[in-house]
Amino acid sequence: MDHTKYSGTAYAYHGGTFAANPTSLAAGLATIDVLEHFPVYDHIDKLGKQTRERLNSTFEGLHFPAQATGLGSLFSIHLTDKKPIRDASCLTLSDRIQSRKMFNYLLENGILILQPDVLHGAISYAHTESDVSYLTSTRERYVKNNN
Repeated sequence: MDHTKYSGTAYAYHGGTFAANPTSLAAGLATIDVLEHFPVYDHIDKLGKQTRERLNSTFEGLHFPAQATGLGSLFSIHLTDKKPIRDASCLTLSDRIQSRKMFNYLLENGILILQPDVLHGAISYAHTESDVSYLTSTRERYVKNNN
């Protein structure tokens, strides 16, 4: 694929942001090594489950119209009293104004959630159980102040 050797119909373009970058290749190989030899998925999936369970417990305990869903290390917060959330069409039922308020409150408290209208989060390998506790206690403070 050397663009200096070929032309015409023999020429094939190949490009990419990190194409032929040895640092990117080394980082990719190091990532694969970690994924193969450390319990990355067990760790993040366990924290994701804890996050969803703790959020739902908070919402139910404070009678706040919301629920957490997700799979593995991913979670979403649906600000609606419709239960259970079964598919993507339920996203239209979420209270977008309340969602934006919660998004801003979390951001002001050092927690970044994807999108202010539809609250999605992802647990990474760097996260710990104390991070989950901080997230759920911050949400609990929000719910108590906005219920």
